[in-house]
Amino acid sequence: KELCAYMKDAFGHPIRLDYGTGHETCFQIVLLICYKVGVFGHKSSSPERLKAACLSLWDAYLQLTRHLQTLYRLEPAGSHGVWGLDDYYILPFYFGAQQLVGVKQQQQQENTTTTNDDDEEEDEHTIIEPSDILRLSTNSTNKKYNNYLYFDCIQFILDIKKGAPFYETSPMLYDISKKFKDWKKVASGLQRYYEGEVLSKRVVVQHLVFGQYFQADWTPSQEHDSTSREEEMLSSLTSSSVFRSTTTRAPWAK
Repeated sequence: KELCAYMKDAFGHPIRLDYGTGHETCFQIVLLICYKVGVFGHKSSSPERLKAACLSLWDAYLQLTRHLQTLYRLEPAGSHGVWGLDDYYILPFYFGAQQLVGVKQQQQQENTTTTNDDDEEEDEHTIIEPSDILRLSTNSTNKKYNNYLYFDCIQFILDIKKGAPFYETSPMLYDISKKFKDWKKVASGLQRYYEGEVLSKRVVVQHLVFGQYFQADWTPSQEHDSTSREEEMLSSLTSSSVFRSTTTRAPWAK
């Protein structure tokens, strides 16, 4: 029953016809419960196996929910517009950033074993950094990024928001790409952002059904904090003066 309740709420609201971070959270809880009951094997399964399961299931989930959003024109639930990370999601960006942690070192090692002169120019561009999202374009077919969840999310934004500059439609993601070269820092910032915008918001977690496998063991309230998490995240990502001068602030921001 607990699993069914979360699965039912993982694809959007049937009456309001919207979709948001609360729904993606339900799907992640489904995966957590499946892990706890042994669907992915023994709890001591290797991190690589769990990583593969997480990424493959999230990829399939994204394809389905994107189709539903397009087919039924689902409204973004609780969206902050350009002041938020994305209209619908946070978690796939986090998992996508985690997927890319260590890719730089791995590919550098692979490149050292390549001695063919014809490959030298190509190898110079095999290291994947956050700034590489700016290389993407509408309907891009760059095979280099096909296997990475983070880049798939960026590509989807570019495809559905054609005709507008990326720095205008997604200023937070744009600032991340310009600010950081380390995926670990990107993932850490996205984790804090998710905790603040979802798990710490009573308006979101009040809809969750807590039970045996998923319990409310944290305090879902940040109402006393007058600083919005969007500003907090943007501030940490764009602390350099070069970004402060280009970041647009909301008229009501203090």
